[in-house]
Amino acid sequence: MMPNHVHGILIIHENVGATFMAARKRAGMNPAPTVRQNGGPTLGRIIGAFNSPTTREYTRGTRSGTWPASETRLWQRNYYEHILRNDEDWQRMHLYIESNPANWDADDGNPGNVGRFPPCSP
Repeated sequence: MMPNHVHGILIIHENVGATFMAARKRAGMNPAPTVRQNGGPTLGRIIGAFNSPTTREYTRGTRSGTWPASETRLWQRNYYEHILRNDEDWQRMHLYIESNPANWDADDGNPGNVGRFPPCSP
């Protein structure tokens, strides 16, 4: 958990249709599809199932005065995804997520650092 974003590793125990071929281009600002050919949930639908109830709870908290209101949207429009294909990928991403809070002072998302550092990436 970071002050302005969340990291996580999502394990899907079914064939999601991903191949071992690298994507030709990044998703960019295009929303992820919500329906797969075999009818199972897509990553976009899973993320939406997380964002929706957390947004409702946050709205309740701001209306009751429990939490401060945000000047921006609670969730960004899209998300970064990376398929972990082997133990090396898993270890690298796990270490990045685990060590990320210690790097908050240098994070480009820290409001105190706007324009001071180049963007961080996993």
